[in-house]
Amino acid sequence: GKKLIPVEILQGTAGTLQNFIIGPLFGFANFAVFSIASRIDGLFRSLSSSGYYLLYSDIAKANLEEIKKQFKQKFFFLLAISGTLSILLFLLATVYIHVFLPPSYSGAILYSAILVSGLPAVFLQSLVHSILESRLDVNSFRLATYISQGIRIFCLLVGAFFGILSMTISLSIATWI
Repeated sequence: GKKLIPVEILQGTAGTLQNFIIGPLFGFANFAVFSIASRIDGLFRSLSSSGYYLLYSDIAKANLEEIKKQFKQKFFFLLAISGTLSILLFLLATVYIHVFLPPSYSGAILYSAILVSGLPAVFLQSLVHSILESRLDVNSFRLATYISQGIRIFCLLVGAFFGILSMTISLSIATWI
């Protein structure tokens, strides 16, 4: 637990930093629009990350070589499924934004399209996360999280210099990296 506390702090900092940048720098109206897109992205992330617990039992029982073999065999299938789910999520988000929100929130459609483009990577990250966690490989898990969150914070800061659209693109790029 103590070894993972800094990881949790870094992940929380990355999420809070994006809100801190958007609100004061780009205005709270833009923050509200971005928040809608961010909530849609967060919905898929939470579903994906909670789903990896379903894999724990199988992963914990299998040897590492078997896990690697299965991952390589099903990589493109997993990517296709998560890509399809991302497209469906985007379509649902578009309908939701058009039907239930005022026209001033129409910019959330573009932001959600950009953020949703990174969701297949989130699905794969969740799978790798469950492999590392079920194997009790805390050091690799910590290192992967430090690197990914460091890249996310760097991309956020660089994207912030070019506007909210660039920052949204940088978040999606950081997810894939």
